[in-house]
Amino acid sequence: MNFFKRALVSISRKKGKSLLLFAIIFILGNVIAGAVSISQATNNVEKTVKDQLGAQATIDMSEETMEKLFKDSNEDTEFPEPPSVDVIKKVGALDSVKYYDYNIEDYYTSEKVKAVIPKDEEENAEDMGNSFQAKGVEYANLLDVEENKIKLDAGSVFTKEQVADGKNVIIMSSQVAKLNNISVGDNFVLDNVYTSYDDKTDKEKKLFTHVNSFKVVGLFTPTKIESKKKLSNDKKMEQEWVTNELINTFYLPNKTVSRMNQAYVKESFEKDTTMADGMSEKELADYKKGASQEAYSSTFVIKKPEQMPDFVADATPLLPKHYSIISAQDKYDTISGSMNKVAKFSKYILITAAAASIIILTLVIILFIRDRKKELGIYLSLGEKKIKIIGQIFIEVLIVAFIAISISLFTGNLLAKNVSTSLISNDTKTEQDSGMISGNQIGNANADIDFDTVKDSYTVKIDGPYIAFFYLIGLVTVILSTALPMLYILRLNPKKIMM
Repeated sequence: MNFFKRALVSISRKKGKSLLLFAIIFILGNVIAGAVSISQATNNVEKTVKDQLGAQATIDMSEETMEKLFKDSNEDTEFPEPPSVDVIKKVGALDSVKYYDYNIEDYYTSEKVKAVIPKDEEENAEDMGNSFQAKGVEYANLLDVEENKIKLDAGSVFTKEQVADGKNVIIMSSQVAKLNNISVGDNFVLDNVYTSYDDKTDKEKKLFTHVNSFKVVGLFTPTKIESKKKLSNDKKMEQEWVTNELINTFYLPNKTVSRMNQAYVKESFEKDTTMADGMSEKELADYKKGASQEAYSSTFVIKKPEQMPDFVADATPLLPKHYSIISAQDKYDTISGSMNKVAKFSKYILITAAAASIIILTLVIILFIRDRKKELGIYLSLGEKKIKIIGQIFIEVLIVAFIAISISLFTGNLLAKNVSTSLISNDTKTEQDSGMISGNQIGNANADIDFDTVKDSYTVKIDGPYIAFFYLIGLVTVILSTALPMLYILRLNPKKIMM
């Protein structure tokens, strides 16, 4: 009888020992399966949530600097100079960056151009006035179009030449265009009214109007924000506000916004005597010359979300002092407290269970082999090779272990689902009650991520990677546990055993 058949016969004849070995491996397998399930689930949640948050980043003052400025703020406080365009370009040139843009932003108040007013604010339309946001761009294809924040309804995006030369071209929302009877190709006149507070009349008075003419090259509509769950009233109002602000946004080349802004500021200093209050002579001279430094907001879109850590590491040395890279994915940490606790818990359990399994199984198998010393001595005295006896023991253990591991694959997964869901729910409730978390929307405009989203994304399930990883951990643990007792067989002397 070959050693494989002997292994099968040995399992069936020694039912008590086989069942005991099965029970031990089954219990340990449940613990390992549970830990692997939780680990896989938390990794999937992190990837899913960070994908939804988007792979965008910006340059902003570091948290430490902002806290210090807030704490020590007074009239003499000097704010750090913002990163120059050269710095932004160097960061944008990194290999991990898909595309990037930097923007000058401004706000215009018009008497002639009508702004879109939300329905619930129509009664106060006269008091609100016609306010528009001007967003200068350097990326001709419009980053907001590329990232599906807006979609182009008619016309086209800018050309590189229009952006580089600072042409008077504009892209506006279809809603504002319809309200003002404007089409692609039309000449659009935008009046920007400058008002000043009059102490005598206790009212705002108009000092001058700055007028600019543009060619309309494109019309857009904000992308509708989809949500899989029912939103609260506060969140609905927030989304409506974001959408309405986009509707009343004009996209212009950076140079165009800069030129308009400098002309506007220069005229305001000439006609408004209160503008110079509190300014030094140098600051006043710079403003009158239009030489004030432009402040740019920047956005970098990374090729893949998982490349964000590498991008942050590469970009940080390029930044001036007091500035750092702020990523949308950073906000995952503010809503992942309970998830991180569960992930750490599963990691410790997995390591402990694997180590305990090796120790316990090693001792059990050694005891089983010692009880079979005479049986093994007979095989050796009949001329059986030690390598085949070792193979027989391995097969016996592996067959029992494979059955136990296969069953614990499902029961351990079920156990992990109940335990981890309970832990996450309790931790989430505790953090919400203590005010540690917020349900506010974070990340990009089309992301709706909060604690509920994280919890809903957490699913303990059996899939290919889980099965492969669990069998790998389980079988490697069993093989290591069986390897050490094999040294006992190698030392067996059939003459001493049979005496």
